Amino acid sequence: MMKEHDDAAQKLLPESHGKMTSSEIMIVVAFALAVPLILITQLLGLGLPGLVIGGILAAVLAGGGTSALRHMPGLPEIPSFDWSVLFAPVTIEGDTLLLGRVVDADPAQPRQDDNLDTQDEQEPGPARDPVQDTADKAPTDVDALFQTAQNTAEDATIPRLGLNDIVRHTERNRYRVCIGRSLTKRGNPPVWINLYGQHLKLIGASQYGKSSLAAAILYLITRTHTPSHVLIALLDMEHKTSKLFADIPHLAEVMVNDQPVVLHAKNRDQVLTYLRYVVAVMDERYTLSEEEVEQEPILLVYLEEFLALKDYFKRLIDALSGEAKEQAKKNYAQLVYYVSEIARRGLKVKVQLLMCAQVDYRDDDFQEALVNITGGMSFCVRVSAALAAGFTRTDLLRRNVEADMKGQAVVETPDCKDLVLAPEFDLKKKLLAFEQARQASNPRPLESRTSMLAPARSRPRSQEEELTPMPGIADLQPVPNVNQRKQSEIDLEKALAAYDQGNTTINALALALGMSPWNVRPLYTQVKRLRENAS
Repeated sequence: MMKEHDDAAQKLLPESHGKMTSSEIMIVVAFALAVPLILITQLLGLGLPGLVIGGILAAVLAGGGTSALRHMPGLPEIPSFDWSVLFAPVTIEGDTLLLGRVVDADPAQPRQDDNLDTQDEQEPGPARDPVQDTADKAPTDVDALFQTAQNTAEDATIPRLGLNDIVRHTERNRYRVCIGRSLTKRGNPPVWINLYGQHLKLIGASQYGKSSLAAAILYLITRTHTPSHVLIALLDMEHKTSKLFADIPHLAEVMVNDQPVVLHAKNRDQVLTYLRYVVAVMDERYTLSEEEVEQEPILLVYLEEFLALKDYFKRLIDALSGEAKEQAKKNYAQLVYYVSEIARRGLKVKVQLLMCAQVDYRDDDFQEALVNITGGMSFCVRVSAALAAGFTRTDLLRRNVEADMKGQAVVETPDCKDLVLAPEFDLKKKLLAFEQARQASNPRPLESRTSMLAPARSRPRSQEEELTPMPGIADLQPVPNVNQRKQSEIDLEKALAAYDQGNTTINALALALGMSPWNVRPLYTQVKRLRENAS
């Protein structure tokens, strides 16, 4: 039985273990020569250099000597060293151990891997091309590389909180709002801020999540507070984010000339007008007692793209002339005054700003007003710009800029100083779903429109144009909108008729045409010029 075990173990050894290669012989000879050479160098007092010299001489002599002996005729062949003695099997309790492998004691029962080895030996098949092997493995390796990268990115991302989950864990009418998860605290816990008695500013570059977080805050407020506690004025000149909240019961309404006006501004002129209404509400509350003010709901004024609004009214001053220029100056002065008043005096009577702005935040005209807006969120804004906007945590601001992640903001409020990952709220997807739902409830055919932008050479062309290899500059001109041109002519005719009937001022002409004074200005200028030229 022991012999059978030894035979089984010997079959597991590669044939190369029984012969000694030239390299192995050279190593043995080098060691044999190194000892006396090193002793000689030390007797000569060469020290450490002697050790190095002795080793080098031993290696040189071993290499040259081995090569000479193997090619010298008449000398017997250098005997091979049997390396297999180092792999001699050891039997323990019926099993044979060979370098950690357990060999079945009964050789009659073949091992699975032995059968595979035998099969490979019996059916070698055609020789494999190493280049083809590399080509076969390359796609798999590349796919695995990309899959690993995707999994690593997903695993490393901290999951965002869902708005409905936040609503379930929020106490009603307590003015506390969860704005996301902490990125600095262990376990990334939820971060809460107190909404009561503070303005909030959200600054950051486009597409970094400030409008999404603003929409999330509005959603959470309307889901966790009743209209008797919070009312909202939506002043959104773009009419984008505010669409999602157009039908909520929390929309504020004021009486103007005995007519109810819902504070949902959808263009620049309406934003300016409704800011005046908000200031009027604030002034009225200042006539109430402290107890009466406390019974009033918070009026949260959502002001979207504040800087773009400011720049629009400011540039009109340079773009217009005459009476229109003077009116533009008045409009800009009113904008500065209204925002300054709300920022400076609003908190005492529960009128609060929720303001979104781009990164270029500092402005001399608004500097005094914006000093009062101390709380806010900074989305990937360079440190110097964030400091100019009133933020102070340089360490968090720098870390946020280096991370360069969407939906990640430095939060600085009286009750929170942290780097926060905002809740999950895909604003673009929400707006698309909103429009699709509205279209489904009130189906209307989509009107075809003529656009000045189209794929190259996609419009119908004449035979002469088809022969032209490159499009001319005429192809780049906008296609005129016939319907729009006719409508402008109709408006001009109406304006001329109203002007001839005695409506010779902007306000009178606007009233006669049923338009706002701002929108009627271009018509008024055109009509006045035509009548002056005619006279």
